[in-house]
Amino acid sequence: MAGHGRDVLPRRAPPTAVDVDVYAAQDATLAFYWNLDLYAYDAPSARAAHAIGTYHAQAGWHRVHLDVPAGVTRTGLNQLGFRTSAFQPTVLCPASLSDATCAQSLPLAATLDRAIPYVAPAVVRDERAQSPAPQNVSVFVGAVQFTYAR
Repeated sequence: MAGHGRDVLPRRAPPTAVDVDVYAAQDATLAFYWNLDLYAYDAPSARAAHAIGTYHAQAGWHRVHLDVPAGVTRTGLNQLGFRTSAFQPTVLCPASLSDATCAQSLPLAATLDRAIPYVAPAVVRDERAQSPAPQNVSVFVGAVQFTYAR
């Protein structure tokens, strides 16, 4: 039915593994899950059934290889998610402001998650920033590569 909004893509078997390139902002343990909504729909008690691996990362780039068990995949959309043991409070800031001014712009509430230890904010200079932009960073994801059974 080409051209009618119902084009059908050929079905492919679910992936058997995934490799994820991540940059850890600081040392952290990453727990990976397949088809689990960590915050809205699935209870914490459901996590074990969806866990596909844990990776202990030091700050820097890593390639994480994870096998995907057949029991956690489904037809249609699948999702890969993770939880982290640490966040790096970060402020993207214009060059015109001092590090101290940028660091003070991070809301205190954003740094006081009781489950994650406090870490002093990192200031990252961004020439496009018009004002300080605070955020918590765990990892940056580069490439994601899936492996399929042959």
